[in-house]
Amino acid sequence: MKQLLILSLSIFLFANTSAQTKLGYSLIFSDEFDQTTLDDSKWKQRLPGASRVDGYNSTDNAFVKNGNLVITATYDSSSKKYFGGMVGTQETFQTTYGYFEASIKMQLKEGHWPAFWLQSPDIQTNCVSNPSVYGVEVDIVEYLRREVNTVRHTLHWDGYGSCHKSQENPRTVANSGVGYHTYAVEWTPTEYIFYVDNVETVRTHAAVSNRDEYMILSLEHGSWAGSLTPANCPDSVFFDYVRVYKKNSNEVKSLVTNSVKVYPNPTNSDIIVSIDDAEMVDGKIRIYSLAGICVAQFTCQGTKTSLDTKNLIPGLYFINIPTKEGKIVKEFTKKSID
Repeated sequence: MKQLLILSLSIFLFANTSAQTKLGYSLIFSDEFDQTTLDDSKWKQRLPGASRVDGYNSTDNAFVKNGNLVITATYDSSSKKYFGGMVGTQETFQTTYGYFEASIKMQLKEGHWPAFWLQSPDIQTNCVSNPSVYGVEVDIVEYLRREVNTVRHTLHWDGYGSCHKSQENPRTVANSGVGYHTYAVEWTPTEYIFYVDNVETVRTHAAVSNRDEYMILSLEHGSWAGSLTPANCPDSVFFDYVRVYKKNSNEVKSLVTNSVKVYPNPTNSDIIVSIDDAEMVDGKIRIYSLAGICVAQFTCQGTKTSLDTKNLIPGLYFINIPTKEGKIVKEFTKKSID
């Protein structure tokens, strides 16, 4: 009996060990939605009152209940309008690269669809074919009840107008419309890898963003999702948790290694960034913490720029330099003063 108990416990622990931790990732963001209200240090209601496809965002339709973020589709008979909800981390958390995961129980009816996605702050303002610099909408998952056992992983880039481009990746996943499932993307400097229940579903090198992006959780109305009728409301999607993992420092790679040098490294004083021939986009050099937070920003001073690190606590940091070829990422260590 004791041997059976040990074996059962081992199987349980293995099954619940995070795959991304074993791959060398550390947790940098999480919300288990175990509080009584939406944690506004992590999420903000997004575009309240805004028209979205065939409905409108309402702050009343996104709320925390029984350990879930619940986003509800409703119909108001007096105004004859459909309402959904949307929350995001644009004001609270943005990062580049990582493993983004959510546990979600999908809606039961047609006419509206939930999504767990990443968005770039600049995607709507540029009609330039450079997703590396201006970012990409990464739909980690969208679910249409009319498709029952299909989940969608989609990329959008070059804005939403005449220059818009996309790559759709629908995949059949048995029982995806029943109960909770985990949906994730592993975003690296060179590719996106999508997962459902820790099983890889899509791998693509298309339109890789190399800039900070933020998360959105949403439920929207539209005939694309099937029959749009008041009879299909109310209906809800349930988010059990959202977690973000960042690859450990020895796994972080620079996109460009021959045009930028950083020294001395490690340092306990200033650090010099030497730029040979990289053509910068905005003239800014930024320092990010391991948690993906921008802790300092400097204006490039030509081929050599001195960065003052005296206000940084000891630890690992990343220097971020946006160029026309893509983002250059260099790491350095701030030492304790002897």
